[in-house]
Amino acid sequence: MAPDGPGVENELMREFAHTLDHARKLARRLVLTRAVGLFLSMVIPAFLLLVALDWLWRFPTGIRHLFLVAWLFLFCLLFLKILFPIRNFDPSRVSIAHRLERSHPSLRGRCVPIVGLGETDHMAPEAMEEVGHLISGSHVRRAMKMGPSSGWLVLGLGFLISTIMVSVILPSTMSTGSTRLFLPWIDARWPARTAVESLMNLSSESVHGRG
Repeated sequence: MAPDGPGVENELMREFAHTLDHARKLARRLVLTRAVGLFLSMVIPAFLLLVALDWLWRFPTGIRHLFLVAWLFLFCLLFLKILFPIRNFDPSRVSIAHRLERSHPSLRGRCVPIVGLGETDHMAPEAMEEVGHLISGSHVRRAMKMGPSSGWLVLGLGFLISTIMVSVILPSTMSTGSTRLFLPWIDARWPARTAVESLMNLSSESVHGRG
């Protein structure tokens, strides 16, 4: 049994390293999912809000320029704060191991030594195998403190799909609103509300005329 010890230990260490690499990829996906969902959940509602306000009050060109500057500022700020940092997010095995240990008392003092910090000689193969089984996707999610990552993505995609549906159902309205917000110097005008009021008045006059 003794000759097989080093081979078993090396195999378990390779499996553990593979598990940590999978955890690294999962952590990156979680961060990306949360970031994209959070970004969409803020940028799209801001766009819809500004278009709705302009539809209600028919703002002049100057105010619409301010709206455009405010929306672009929000877009750039969220991009730099939420999306841009993901480019450099590449957690190491040691970092993932530390996060796992801090988040799960059952793994404390057992993950980092296996990564190769000079204490692997004191770790029995059975212990390494047990730690490998303890690490799962749920452990990594809690260790990364991501919260409902999928929830943010669903919310952001919900806003995006809703906006696309409104654009399909009311293409003229969305086209006018987008033009007035993103190209405020162009004289794009909302349909006159008086047209609806005139139709209502004509219909009421025709009814009373019969008397």
